[in-house]
Amino acid sequence: MRDPACARRKNESLTRQSREGSVLDNLQVHKTERARWSIAFHKAIVEIDERDDYPDTPEEVAKAYWDARTAKNFEEMAVLWPGSATWNESLKDEKPVQYVFGRAKGDPVSGHVLVPYAAKEYYEKHGTHNLKMRLTTEKSSKGRYYIVSGN
Repeated sequence: MRDPACARRKNESLTRQSREGSVLDNLQVHKTERARWSIAFHKAIVEIDERDDYPDTPEEVAKAYWDARTAKNFEEMAVLWPGSATWNESLKDEKPVQYVFGRAKGDPVSGHVLVPYAAKEYYEKHGTHNLKMRLTTEKSSKGRYYIVSGN
């Protein structure tokens, strides 16, 4: 007859090993995704700095991004929002939305610039912008704005 305590310890050990394996697998996936993001980010920054016709203002960058997103121009989206190339394809079935943009404002805490925006219908109904895109020039050798986050 098997010792129940021994069987329980063996089961706990197998469960722990499985859990540890999952954690290690997840870490490896995270490292791979981070590497893909880093490559896409640096590629976009080079493109931003090499272009002759890059948007001049944060508002123009935000508008250009949403125009590219509406057109499903994933390559342009990946430049305007560096690193987004790793998830842009997931937006291919997204329905297009028209946006209205406000004036950019500096964020003294982060040093970034915030561009307020809203769906046109929302703005017409409420008269306010309910979303923000965060832009910076931090990695651009030419001081050009690019998107680092949005909601």
